[in-house]
Amino acid sequence: SNRLHYVKRRKPTLEVARAMPLSCQEMDNASLITLAALKNHSARTEVLKRHIMVTDEVNYEEACRTFAHVAHYNRKGMLRHTIPYKVGIVVALGGAFASIPLCFHYETVSYFNEIYVTADVPDE
Repeated sequence: SNRLHYVKRRKPTLEVARAMPLSCQEMDNASLITLAALKNHSARTEVLKRHIMVTDEVNYEEACRTFAHVAHYNRKGMLRHTIPYKVGIVVALGGAFASIPLCFHYETVSYFNEIYVTADVPDE
């Protein structure tokens, strides 16, 4: 009674393959909401476009234009808000590259020790 039951699986027909949505624009609302909940960016974009359609009572093309305007406005000032992160990256990379001669180049190590560290150098 531990027999494995094999189920004959149906293969998709050409009609089924043609009916498959190829982009988020072609999906039904339930599938789209599910993908959006899974943090799929394209699905979230499409949900927002459909929301614009309902809210503004416009067709899809007009909703896409409104979405493009909102997306452009959303990116304004992005440079100003990301400058601290970019400065931090540049400083960190500069420190990383500066540490190489401060560890491996004797003259640089000696100079840095003499000016900033002022530790006694052990005899050779």
